[in-house]
Amino acid sequence: TVETRENWAALLAPDGSGLHYYLNNDTGELTWMKPDVFKTKAEKKTMNGEWYWVPHKLEGYVPAKKLSQSKSGMKVEHRNNKTEDIPKDSLPLVPVVWENMAMLERDMVMLPEMSRP
Repeated sequence: TVETRENWAALLAPDGSGLHYYLNNDTGELTWMKPDVFKTKAEKKTMNGEWYWVPHKLEGYVPAKKLSQSKSGMKVEHRNNKTEDIPKDSLPLVPVVWENMAMLERDMVMLPEMSRP
């Protein structure tokens, strides 16, 4: 099934995973990243801004939104609205790519970020 909005088409991946990929009919660009024209208001709000994977004592890593950056580090806000200062020596952090969260585990191990030490 194909759904089109503006110059984008949402296509179903042929591997049976149920995932969509997107084709820009004007430029020919193919991407797994959902274009804004397909995002809900909630997705736009959640995904707005710069998000990074931040170390967490219990969960390993959690997503946090960058609020500001200074010479001493980065200030981030967690989903529970609590803020945290990430010291300079913990930077750089890996960016969160929300669309990757929908990928299958076998696909995620191929992401360059997953191969970092």
